[in-house]
Amino acid sequence: MEQVILLDIDGVMITAVSWRPVSLQGDEFYAFSPVAQQWLDWLMTQCNAHIILTSNHRSRYSNEAWLQLFRGRCPHVKSVQVMDDYLPPKKGMTRLQELNEWVRLHGDRHRYVIIDDDSSLLSLTEKARPRWVRTMPIMGLDQVAAEKALAVLQAH
Repeated sequence: MEQVILLDIDGVMITAVSWRPVSLQGDEFYAFSPVAQQWLDWLMTQCNAHIILTSNHRSRYSNEAWLQLFRGRCPHVKSVQVMDDYLPPKKGMTRLQELNEWVRLHGDRHRYVIIDDDSSLLSLTEKARPRWVRTMPIMGLDQVAAEKALAVLQAH
């Protein structure tokens, strides 16, 4: 079964503190947390997962541009797609609704983990919720979250 990481960016790869502006990298996208970058790259070395971006930023670039951006920061990323490749965008659909719909349509065909800081995901379906790794927006993807994500991918 194909392994998939359903990945948010804000609060996972980009950590935010209200008093500190987020800087841009040379590729003109927001700087990833060095810790999050390190642990995403580690996670990619431990599994054969593809990334599906669930972030609100996902429509900003093509899949190829996202792949180049991620590879420039996490060399072991193999592929990047966006949620819109799997679900037609629907105006007003929340991330919770999108994730529940993706799981309903594609969850049985993939080993997947959801990495996101959004507290609304507490309402994920019973099937999806155990596969959610919740990050704290100030911390982002850290060692604990990366190891939990790997455990989810290996267990399901």
